[in-house]
Amino acid sequence: MWAEAPREEMRLSNVHSHSNLRRSRLILTLLFAFLFILSACRPAEEPDPIPMPTIVSEVLTAVATNNPPATATVLPTATALPTETAVSPTATASPSPTETSTPEPQPTDTMAPPTPSMLLGSDLAIVPNRVHIYPAPQLVDGDVATFHFVVRVPGEVNPDHVVSRLVINGQVLQEKRGLPARNFGGEISGVFEWAWNTTGQTGVHQIELILDPDDLIQVGDENPDNNRYAAAVAVRPLTSLPTVQQNASWITRESQYATLHAVSGTAAARDLAALAALTDEAIATAAANLAEEPRRKFDFYFVDRVIGQGGYALGGSVISYLDRNYAGGDLREVLIHETVHLLDQQFAGRSRLPFLSEGVAVWAAGGHYKPEDLQARARALRDSGLYLPLAGLIDDFYPVQHEIGYLEAGALIDYLVTRFGWPAVKAFYMDVQTAGYATPSAAVDAGFQAHFGRSLRQIEGEWLLFLDALPFDRAALIDFNTTIRFYNIMRHYQLAYDPTANFRIAWLPAPTELLNRGLTADVSRHPTEEINIILETMLTEADQAFRAGDYPGGEAILASVDRVITTGTFSDPLSQTYRDIIHQATEWGFEVHRLKLEGNRATAQVTNPYSPALFAVDFARGDGGWTLLR
Repeated sequence: MWAEAPREEMRLSNVHSHSNLRRSRLILTLLFAFLFILSACRPAEEPDPIPMPTIVSEVLTAVATNNPPATATVLPTATALPTETAVSPTATASPSPTETSTPEPQPTDTMAPPTPSMLLGSDLAIVPNRVHIYPAPQLVDGDVATFHFVVRVPGEVNPDHVVSRLVINGQVLQEKRGLPARNFGGEISGVFEWAWNTTGQTGVHQIELILDPDDLIQVGDENPDNNRYAAAVAVRPLTSLPTVQQNASWITRESQYATLHAVSGTAAARDLAALAALTDEAIATAAANLAEEPRRKFDFYFVDRVIGQGGYALGGSVISYLDRNYAGGDLREVLIHETVHLLDQQFAGRSRLPFLSEGVAVWAAGGHYKPEDLQARARALRDSGLYLPLAGLIDDFYPVQHEIGYLEAGALIDYLVTRFGWPAVKAFYMDVQTAGYATPSAAVDAGFQAHFGRSLRQIEGEWLLFLDALPFDRAALIDFNTTIRFYNIMRHYQLAYDPTANFRIAWLPAPTELLNRGLTADVSRHPTEEINIILETMLTEADQAFRAGDYPGGEAILASVDRVITTGTFSDPLSQTYRDIIHQATEWGFEVHRLKLEGNRATAQVTNPYSPALFAVDFARGDGGWTLLR
């Protein structure tokens, strides 16, 4: 996640200082007024930016008056949402979801990708803008390419009967029957894993993906033209890669509780000794919190690219660790969270419910992305008006807005453990199975009654009364809302400029397969165009500002990122400053990972193409713009 040691959470300072509070109110009010004016002045045809969840109205009002927004204390109606059993980015099981409609209101990720039914009609078809070739974003001589594509399958067609074919330069390379895969957005997908060895294939090649190539499906596939995807794909020479990537290989280090894997020449390889110590501490913490000792050493793969929320578990834990980690999150909490998913398989098996497994992981880690008071944060969720009734959330966990779902799950487990103790909650967790129940929430309801003598609705009502009795915490409310906004914009960036990192649509390779095949590019290569470096650096700095309690500063950067993504231009002074400095650094052969602005001076943390060593370079602004100081 980061090259430096984990940091403790920093909160708003001097919250009892009347002068600082007045100054914060004024800064926040002026900032959001400025953003409102800017949004009102955009051309009519420009897409709307991601909305800020209630922070402008309710949160600023609360800060100004020192009173919480009105919060209902009645138990919300349990709304049934569609069944979703897709594998979590941090889970190891991989059942397939059922794609159905979701009732309103729906606090899903603002920039969630559209489903195939929104893009196409009822005819069998390949979704053209959802074809990805790995390693991304380009192939290099020696890669073994994977082809991942989303398919629209109408109700009349059985996905298990659909034949797909991969053709390269007019020659059939592979053909398979059935479309068993699902992405986290619930979309049916096809995949040809490690299908094409590009060694010695430098140049441009014609790639074709074909559904039902023999036209055997007549009902539900009336238009065969949209069954074919064709593209010209270039394979570049190996020398087009930075020097440190040209001969990359896996390296391994043993620790007391884990086997660590990293790719040579990366930040993780550079910091592997420190990572080993931190991983052992995280495993020990998870084991103590769960009262469950590890029965084996766990495999952790530290990779040099952002994947989803910072990693996933699939036969081992894959953790994003890079100097420019634009997805944020404290490494220690991520490691504990992932370890919980490995430990709970020892006593709960692989069929545990996503809501419960993610809730246990958030509780055991003491927070989602950082150390958090889960009950205070759940109260902030209530104050924001974004709380989701538990029954619907349990039945349809992964499609909802990620941070909301994980917070509710973790805070509920935290409440149960405080009230009944972990041994009782652990026994309940081990017993809940969906077999024989119409919905996952019905299984949880039965488990609650068997172990705690209360129904799901009763537990929820008592928890909400507990939350509503907590004192209003304006800092927690502001932090919660900025977290929601940050991750919505971060995913907006991913869909626009780094799509294979977005957890909803990504192909997640089994790390053991990569290790056995000696492949590293699938989990280390990522887009590094100047626009990627600029926006990722800005996102990283916004995250750091929020963690330091500098909400106006972080929001200014985040709003600037949003404008660049939405308009495609660097239209404000802040984004122009980042662009100019990073362009200067790129011209000198550096890759920027962090950038600290201080008036007319700036310091960047950079690497060069020959080494993963991180070092600082300074810039100054004069009449001619920003220049690098040598």
